[in-house]
Amino acid sequence: MKREKFWAECGRINFSSTAQSSENYIKSKLQLFENKKIMEIGPGMGRQLNVVNSVNYKEYCIADITSSNFEETIFKNCDNLIISYPDYTETNNKKYDVVHCWFVVHHVLPDELDNFFNFVRKHLKKNGHFIFNFPCKERHYNNQSNANDGIKTAEHTKEKVLEKLTGFDIVDDGEYFGDYNSYCITAKKK
Repeated sequence: MKREKFWAECGRINFSSTAQSSENYIKSKLQLFENKKIMEIGPGMGRQLNVVNSVNYKEYCIADITSSNFEETIFKNCDNLIISYPDYTETNNKKYDVVHCWFVVHHVLPDELDNFFNFVRKHLKKNGHFIFNFPCKERHYNNQSNANDGIKTAEHTKEKVLEKLTGFDIVDDGEYFGDYNSYCITAKKK
C-alpha cells in the first residue's frame, strides 16, 4: 500500500501529548511567522496551524500527500494547496518566507532525504526560515523500511539531518522533551 493511501485511510489519531513540545517550540518562534508567506508540509490535523493562526500572516500554503484527513480548519485557512509531493517534483514555483513541518522528517526515507530538503530549498526564499522537528528517541520509530503498510519511518540522527541541510545556517538545534522527545531545528537559507 502506498503512503498516500495509508494516510488517506488511517483515520484520526490523537497526538495531543505527543505534539506539546513542538507546540511550545513553534510558539517561541512565532515572530518569524508574522506578516510572512508560510508553507507547512504534512499538516496532519492542523495542530500547528492553530498555533500559527495566533499571528497575522500573508499567505498559508499546505503541502501534503493527501487531503483526505484534513480538518475543515485547514481548508478555511489555507491559501494554496499542494497535494502529491511524494516524488517532490510538483510544479508550484512559489517561494515562502517560512517553511515548517512537525513530525514529518522521520517519514522521509533515507534515500528520499536529499529530495525532501531540495523541495524545501526550492520553496524557501533566500534568508527564509525552515522550522521543523523529528523524534530523537528510538522508541518512536517503527523502522519498517521493508513494510508495505505505507507508514514507513526512518531513524535519522541529528548529525545526518544537519549534514543534509546544505545551503542553510543552523539557528537553533535543541532537544525538547515531553512525552515525545524531539529535535526542534530552525535553519536559515543562505
